[in-house]
Amino acid sequence: MEMMALASVTLQTVFVLINLLGLPGNIAALLIPLLWAASGHLPWEVFYSVLVLVAAGELVELAASYFVGKKYGVSNASFFASVIGSLIGGIFGAGIMLGIGAVPGTFLGAFLGTYIYEYFKFSDHRTALKRGIATFTGRFIGTAMKVVLGFMAVFETWKGLAGL
Repeated sequence: MEMMALASVTLQTVFVLINLLGLPGNIAALLIPLLWAASGHLPWEVFYSVLVLVAAGELVELAASYFVGKKYGVSNASFFASVIGSLIGGIFGAGIMLGIGAVPGTFLGAFLGTYIYEYFKFSDHRTALKRGIATFTGRFIGTAMKVVLGFMAVFETWKGLAGL
């Protein structure tokens, strides 16, 4: 069982790192403690604490992107364009450097999504650039915080499986 626990936590860590590709890695990582709790090898209290950490990570990521953008005047439609841009950037970036390119692709995509939307809306390069950088910054801060919370969830799972 110890090897299975180690393998599970390793897989959970990989899922957390998938957040860097713009994908919902923490949500996938939540499946590991759910399976352990359902099998009776992990207390449900540990699963619930991991669930809270994962939910907090999703909310923090969204809030950081949204509020940093709002501080610089990014509209809701522009914010939506940044999310679409992140997904497209991550997909196209995945083909670069054996998939590692998806990491900068998601951030660059957020920037470009906002920049393009704002430029076509206002025809002002400076405003579009300022808001694109704000969206990029918010996305970066939010993703970093989400990954930290994801690693905290992995640690909680490991403590629960080790009986600490």
